[in-house]
Amino acid sequence: MGGPELPARTPEGFAELERTNPAHAQYLREWVPAAIQRDSEIRNELSTAETIRSAQANAQAQIVQRQREQQFQANDEAFNQWLSKAHPNYAKGARRAELQQAVKSYLRDDLGLSDKDVEYHYKQTGLLRTPQAQAMLANGAMFKMMKANAKNIASKRAAAPPVQRPGVYRPAGADAEDTVRSLQQQLENATGERALRISVKLQQARRAAGL
Repeated sequence: MGGPELPARTPEGFAELERTNPAHAQYLREWVPAAIQRDSEIRNELSTAETIRSAQANAQAQIVQRQREQQFQANDEAFNQWLSKAHPNYAKGARRAELQQAVKSYLRDDLGLSDKDVEYHYKQTGLLRTPQAQAMLANGAMFKMMKANAKNIASKRAAAPPVQRPGVYRPAGADAEDTVRSLQQQLENATGERALRISVKLQQARRAAGL
């Protein structure tokens, strides 16, 4: 099978073959260079095919990457629109930077994701990049911030004044402050969606009370 069996790879071995079988020796003189040439051609063909395959794979990867980036950009734009409507005070500027830091803390401290996990699911899989995921993370981070602020205010505020009898003068803003205290107490025992609603009301009440 294949080419003829080669003689010993020494000049003496080939000289012996020429003496004992000159026709076979002549055949080898013609066959060996042709075999070497064909082997070289096959290697070149394989190398060219591998180069083409690699180029095609790289081109496909670039297409996928561009498509992923376009989808991520669309997701970010959808989230930004939602944030501007749902929480306009966090949509830009220093409050937006504060929210971004709070989301990072929420991912790390509350959801247990490492920085490597966050980067992978944000830039590669896109699990953290959908508008829905970004909105849920923003809500979770804002709820955590509001709850922390409420506890901080409650710890600094003096004990509530005694209930006044009808007709006793109440300073301006007292009702708003009572509302803030009431919402703070409700927030301490609230969870989930109810806690988020109370947090929003608390933020509104604090603004009304000038706190």
